[in-house]
Amino acid sequence: MKKSFNKDIEEIIYQVNHPFILEASAGSGKTTLLVERYVALLFYLVAYEEKSSIDAVRGLIALTFTRKAADEMKDRIRKRILESFQENNIENILEKLKRYNSTEKSIEGLSRRIISKKYDLLNAIGMLKISTIHSFGLSILKSYPVESELDPNSSPQDETGIEELSITLKDAFSEAFRSMIDSNDENFGFAVRIMGYQKVKRIMEEMMRLVGNHGFSVLEKKIRDGKYLIFENIKNVEEEATKRLLPLLQSIQDCIEKLKNTVRKNVIPSLERINLEIEKIKEERDVSALFSSSVIYSGKSEQVRESLLPLIDKFYLELHRLIFPVLWRVFLRIKEFYEQLKTKRKEIQFTDIEEKLLKLLKKDTKILSNLKSQIRFLMVDEYQDTSDIQKEILDTLVYNRDGNFDVIPFFVGDPKQSIYGFRNADVSIFGNTKMEFTDKNPSSFCKINFNYRSSGNMVSDFNEIFKDVFASDYIEYFDQLPFKDIQNGSGVFFIPAIGEKALEIFENSCHRTAILIKELVNSGNYQPGEIMVLFRRKTHVQILREYFDRILSESGIPYFHIDTGNILNAPEIQNLLVYLKALDNPESNFYFLPLLKSPFFRKNDIEITTLLMQNKSLYEAVCMENSEEIEIFNSLKKLKNQLTISELSERIINKTAYFAFLNTLPERKEATTNIMVFLDYLRKIQNVEMFQLTDFIYYLQEYGVMLEKPQIIGEKSNVVKVMSIHAAKGLESRVVFYISSWGGKRRAGFFIWGRRNFECPFGLKIFGYDTNSRILMDSIDAEEMAEEKRLCYVAFTRAKELFYYVGVGFYKGDNNEEKKKDGKDGWRSFINIDKSFVQKRLLTEVGEIQKKIVPKEEDLIKPVAERFLFLQKNDHKLKTIILPEIITITQLLDIEFLEKAFIKRYIVRSFPVDEALNEIAIADIELLAKDMTQADEGTYLHKVFQHSDKSNYALFIENSIQNESNLIKNKKDSIIKKAQNFFESDFYERYYVESCKSFKEWEINYPVDYKGNTILIKGAVDVYIQRDERKGIIVDYKLRIKKNIERYSRQLNYYAYFLEKIGYPVEELFLFDIDEGMEIHVRKNLDGIESILKKNLEKMEKYY
Repeated sequence: MKKSFNKDIEEIIYQVNHPFILEASAGSGKTTLLVERYVALLFYLVAYEEKSSIDAVRGLIALTFTRKAADEMKDRIRKRILESFQENNIENILEKLKRYNSTEKSIEGLSRRIISKKYDLLNAIGMLKISTIHSFGLSILKSYPVESELDPNSSPQDETGIEELSITLKDAFSEAFRSMIDSNDENFGFAVRIMGYQKVKRIMEEMMRLVGNHGFSVLEKKIRDGKYLIFENIKNVEEEATKRLLPLLQSIQDCIEKLKNTVRKNVIPSLERINLEIEKIKEERDVSALFSSSVIYSGKSEQVRESLLPLIDKFYLELHRLIFPVLWRVFLRIKEFYEQLKTKRKEIQFTDIEEKLLKLLKKDTKILSNLKSQIRFLMVDEYQDTSDIQKEILDTLVYNRDGNFDVIPFFVGDPKQSIYGFRNADVSIFGNTKMEFTDKNPSSFCKINFNYRSSGNMVSDFNEIFKDVFASDYIEYFDQLPFKDIQNGSGVFFIPAIGEKALEIFENSCHRTAILIKELVNSGNYQPGEIMVLFRRKTHVQILREYFDRILSESGIPYFHIDTGNILNAPEIQNLLVYLKALDNPESNFYFLPLLKSPFFRKNDIEITTLLMQNKSLYEAVCMENSEEIEIFNSLKKLKNQLTISELSERIINKTAYFAFLNTLPERKEATTNIMVFLDYLRKIQNVEMFQLTDFIYYLQEYGVMLEKPQIIGEKSNVVKVMSIHAAKGLESRVVFYISSWGGKRRAGFFIWGRRNFECPFGLKIFGYDTNSRILMDSIDAEEMAEEKRLCYVAFTRAKELFYYVGVGFYKGDNNEEKKKDGKDGWRSFINIDKSFVQKRLLTEVGEIQKKIVPKEEDLIKPVAERFLFLQKNDHKLKTIILPEIITITQLLDIEFLEKAFIKRYIVRSFPVDEALNEIAIADIELLAKDMTQADEGTYLHKVFQHSDKSNYALFIENSIQNESNLIKNKKDSIIKKAQNFFESDFYERYYVESCKSFKEWEINYPVDYKGNTILIKGAVDVYIQRDERKGIIVDYKLRIKKNIERYSRQLNYYAYFLEKIGYPVEELFLFDIDEGMEIHVRKNLDGIESILKKNLEKMEKYY
């Protein structure tokens, strides 16, 4: 944006005593406007109100919601103030201030005053009050430590992210659980008996994670609003559960009996299963059976759903209300330990800062008055990301008791870009504040709708898309006005990705994105640094890398994943800093001991203890060893004051072969890239400050340096930038890809808050499905859908010339009746993008970037298996294939339960692939081959179970895991834990005894006759246990059993059928759930197995 503004914008900038709330669309230059307003206010305070430079800076507060945004604003304001003096622009600013504010003072006199204060102002720049709301709040709390009950040495915890727990919280868990176990805590004991230790731990972690992100008071309000604590005063939960829940189960059974007489016959088995479950609960006569019950109807009969679901919901609502007070008391114990540890370690959470600050401002009017007397203007950027408590804090500062302004507010935001719902941001706050302001003065609200970023075509596309997208929300979309001209070839385009499930669509999307980036760069029209790739969740990065490594890296196109974490916290950077600190002060054991434990020396605790016993410093003791590592260290020590920090760091890396070590890590690409980025940063700061090693170490420790990758890499570096939408906020690029990952509505497995997984962390199989939670889940769906629209808006509006939406709305072979009823017919229009607009801009062939052909929809949703039609049309001859001579039981199961997966795994690879196939088809086939051969955790655990026993399994894992892939090595702790689940289980004690004979990995080879051909059926039984001559047991080890129980039951019955055919009787069938450490009894049912086998062979023949 230029420094000349139209009249409306000038009025907003220079009308200093007027409160404003601005809605500024993406690309409208709001940061420039904020900078101009800040400089105008600063000069106004110094010139017109004759404040000292320091008082003027103190009276002007600017808040935003990220450190990155605060640092950027500080930097731009510094530059703008310097420019004002260098360009003799002072009088121009003062004239505009005079025009919009009543004053009789002469411009010449005011200008002389500003110029006379030049050096005072430049010195005061270092004291600019521009920060995040949390930094601002913490500074106030530390100014009043007694009144706020805060240790002035407290520091905020690192932002560990929504899915992670802080170190302090993990320690609190350990101490609290140990204490409750030692003291035989009644509530903890009851919860563990009902649910199991791991499940109780899981739900406690989930609740503490929510406290970390939202605050304790918000969590408690959610729980109490749902009336989940109405029974918190009941002492005997078991007695109350029996009294309240058994009658509700009886009412469900009564309803089932009535329904049997009216529903269709095919519905009755589902009802019988529910009835059988209830009878089992009654027979057990144990309250734990009530709390682990699975009374659920998942059928589609509307009659049953209308009659039965309300009763089931009522049962679970009562059950949840009975168990939750027990869990709540356990949770409060953990929270108590957590608060104690935070106090001890002088830590404070961001939610703590907000709560303490609001409490301080509300209870102490003197402190509030003192603050208001210092603050003249309050500016808030990104106001759409404000939470309820943050708004209350800001209102307390801005308004007086009469509802008038004590402090002049200037709030800027865009509701369409509110994407921090997981941090309690409430987009409705912007609209509410707008109404409050306009009630006092209608001119307080302004819209800024010029787009200075994107081409005219792009702006036109944004308007056409988002006026419909936001039409169903309470966000008002107003058309943006293009500042740039129409540009041929620019605009929004859509790329389809086909698959059965959301993950498959995402993988397909990643592949197509990489292909298209390669095409763009090879065309010579775009540099890698002009391309940005956005995605929804951090968890998708690993999938994306597989394709980008294969397609981009091998083509010499650099890409870099940019996240918002502090690069100094990366382990590979920490190791390097440990070396530098030891070089700076080797005689200090405090600095030298971490070096000994680092990858540079690799000493264990026993070796270090031996060194400490020599009554010398660790450095002196290690020097006595004359090892290669200490020789390298000493040679670097001599040079530490002769080299720059970047040169010294490079010497460390080269002499210790650090890159060779990093290349052994699973995340080697990320680790080596981080090192290169860090070295580049060191070179940059060397140009500004000539640090000696001691000064550099002091600088890092004293100033808490925050190095985020977007800040280091910048928008100018010539690499393809891959980042989350949240990290891209405020950035722009010529070309932007957005890889969609939305798989439809997300259901809340955790009934208090929206979580994606269906399984409840409480361990109750359908926890969350009660009357309250269904209402809540509907509201969560609506909230998440609305935020998804806003995320899309942020992604779209990063682009200057080209935007590609990858993964647009087609499911392979989607015959969903509900979608057909809605007229969607497989079309995923989750953000309401008009279907006709998408079809106009759909790119069907990735290699033909600008070729816009509207395909027939039925061609887009064909299964991958139908690719042979493409081959036929292009004169490719198919091989004549009959059924193979050998068929595995896995193939039989796939064709029955996962027919499309069977096609993908076994049929596509049978096509004659030659040069005529396009790159996409070849890459798909390579990926399938990779999927077929990749070993996983389950495979390795099978090996452990087959080749070790209870006495030696830990030793077996320790020795054998060294020969496994890094994927398996990284899961070592998980593998040991799951092996322990098996070998320490009651099931193992019962059946794996010396008196029983066991046959492990028993390979079955049984010939069957099919239409005159002999086909060998192959399979491998995990273990067949023979207790005596007549009784045999089959056991199969499984991970993730719940979703595949029917398939696994068929698998065991196949094994039983073929074993009995060759003379080995089978009495019982068991699945062993490795995750849970428990067995699942499977009903033996060999009736009809022959006909099922024949039917599955016929289905196979159709494809072969």
